[in-house]
Amino acid sequence: MKKTYEVQVDITQRFTTTVKVEGEFKDKNDPQIDRLAKQEADNMAHAAWDYDDTEFEVLNVKEIFKPSL
Repeated sequence: MKKTYEVQVDITQRFTTTVKVEGEFKDKNDPQIDRLAKQEADNMAHAAWDYDDTEFEVLNVKEIFKPSL
């Protein structure tokens, strides 16, 4: 007997890019560096990011019942 399922899939794409940030920082662990780097990356053309991979994770599976004739 054929069965039908609805499957919820979480898809995460991973990219890598390099940005430069400038400012008066305490040292390389200054949290402002992270904040500025994320902002700089988000403001750049996302097509310029280097694609790494795509991850798929099944979150939920639900059987769809069809009424019998």
